[in-house]
Amino acid sequence: MTDAEYTAVVPEIKFENNCYFSPNGQPTFGFGSANGGTRGVLGSIFSLAQWRSSPFFNDINSVVADPLFVNAGAGDFRLQPGSPCSAMGAL
Repeated sequence: MTDAEYTAVVPEIKFENNCYFSPNGQPTFGFGSANGGTRGVLGSIFSLAQWRSSPFFNDINSVVADPLFVNAGAGDFRLQPGSPCSAMGAL
């Protein structure tokens, strides 16, 4: 994504009430970047703290947690009772 595209798109995107899970540690977020690099100076790979502190993304109502899927290995991505992610995402 070019800087012009980034500047046009980012203010229109809203991130909230998501459940992020990364079995290998804290999640990272690539936005406006390709293969770990950037075409402009604005796109990047963001840490969770950078993502949340961005004036555009401001994703503070989301959580980082194991969603407790019923059986992800078998393709059953329903949430188990008591999942910390049950109130997250689109309703």
